[in-house]
Amino acid sequence: MDKDKLYLSALSGGADSTALLLYLLEQGYRVEAVHCNFHLRGEESDRDEEFCKKLCKEHGVELHIAHFDTTAYATLHKESIETAARNLRYNYFFQLVRDLSAGGVCVAHNRNDQAETLLMKLVRGAGIHGLSGMKPVTHIDFNGTDIQVIRPLLKVSRKEIEAFLRERNQPWVTDSTNLEDDATRNKFRLDIIPLLEKINPAAIENIAKAAENLQSAEGVYNAAVGDIINKVANTKGDGNREPQETHIDIRGLQGEPSAEAVLFEILSPMGFNGNQIADIASHIEGTPGREWHSPTHTLVIDRNEIIVVKTEATAKSKELRIPEEGNYIFDNYHKISIKKEQWTASSVIPKKSDTIALDADKVRFPLTLRTFRNGDRFVPFGMKGSKLVSDFLTDNKVSIIEKCRQYVLCDAENRIIWLVNRRPDNRFCIKSDTKCALRISVS
Repeated sequence: MDKDKLYLSALSGGADSTALLLYLLEQGYRVEAVHCNFHLRGEESDRDEEFCKKLCKEHGVELHIAHFDTTAYATLHKESIETAARNLRYNYFFQLVRDLSAGGVCVAHNRNDQAETLLMKLVRGAGIHGLSGMKPVTHIDFNGTDIQVIRPLLKVSRKEIEAFLRERNQPWVTDSTNLEDDATRNKFRLDIIPLLEKINPAAIENIAKAAENLQSAEGVYNAAVGDIINKVANTKGDGNREPQETHIDIRGLQGEPSAEAVLFEILSPMGFNGNQIADIASHIEGTPGREWHSPTHTLVIDRNEIIVVKTEATAKSKELRIPEEGNYIFDNYHKISIKKEQWTASSVIPKKSDTIALDADKVRFPLTLRTFRNGDRFVPFGMKGSKLVSDFLTDNKVSIIEKCRQYVLCDAENRIIWLVNRRPDNRFCIKSDTKCALRISVS
C-alpha cells in the first residue's frame, strides 16, 4: 500500500472492520470509510450505521453510506440474501474506488475467515485454486478498471483483533445473525471450528497456514499448466470479425499427467462445471460428435481435437433472400456481392475460394443464402453425380463445429449453386459457350 494514495476501508461496525479502520489510521494511511446498510435487521441495521457515523466523526474520517433494499434485489436477481448483499456491497465499493481514484478498498478478512473459507471450499470439492483461499491482495476487473481488494488483517486472528480493540478501549457492535447457525459460514464458525479447536487448539492457525502453502503451490501449478495449455490448445478466428473458437489437441492432451486438470483450467472460464469437465475428460477417446453445453459455450469432440465455440456461433443463421444483383449484408460477419458481366475467351475464372463465376443463364433468381441442412445435395465441381453436402464436408475433414456454420447459396428452384467458400455446383459452372457470367463473392 502506498501512503500517498487514498484507500477505502469497508466498515460494518463489527470488531474486524473497526480494528481495520483504526489500524490503517495508526499506520498513517489516507483513509475514507464505507458503510452499507442492507436493511435486513430492522433497528439493529440502523444502530450499526449510527455507530459507524460516531466512530468516523471521532477520528475525523469521511464516511460514505449506501442504503440497499437487499430483499427486493435478491428476489429480482433470483439470488440468496447473502449473495445479493455481497454483490451490492462490492459493486458499490468498486464504483466508489473508481470515482475517487482510490488505491483500492480494504476489507477486514482475518485468519479465522481464511480457515472458514478453506473448509467451506474443501467440503464443496474445490480444486487447488479454491483451496488456496483468499489472498492478501486481489485484482478485480471492474468494467475495464483494475480494482485492488486489500486484506491487511488476513494473518491476524479474531482473538488478536478483539485484544487490539480492548487495549484502546474501543467498543464495537455485534451482528446478531453472526450468533445464529442457520447460514453456512456461521455453521463453520459456531459449530465446526470450535470442535476442531478441541482436537487441536492451533487448528485455525494451521488451516490458514495450509492455505498459504497452497498459494505457493498454486503459483507452480499455474506456470506448469500454462505451458501445457500453450502446447495443446490454440484459439482461432478474429474476435472482432469471426467467432473465436478454441481447439484442443486430444493426443497432446492425453500425453500430459492430468488431462482433466488441464481441461479444467481451459474450460472453467467458459462456464463448464467440474462434473461436466470430468465427463468430457472421460469421453475424449469416444465417438466424435458428442456435445456439452455451458451457459455461453458449446463443446464438441471431433476426430482428433476438442472444439469449443461460443454458443451463438453454432446457431443456425437466418436466411437471406436475394432478389437481384447487388450487395447484401447477411449477418454480423458476412456480406455477399453479386453482379453480372460479359464472359469472353480472355475472361479468367476466379481462383480464390471466396469468389466464384457461374453461367448466368443457368441461374434463376431469387437466390437464397442459408446454412446447409441435413439432406442437402449438390454436384461438386468436377463430378457428374450428386453428393450429400454432409458427406462432402466429412470427406474433406471439416470439423463438426465448422459444419454448423457452413453456408450454401441456392437458386429459385432450391438447387445449391455454391457450397460457399468450398465448391461451386458443376451444373452451373462456366462452359465454352458461356456468354454472361454471374460473379459472386462473400466477404
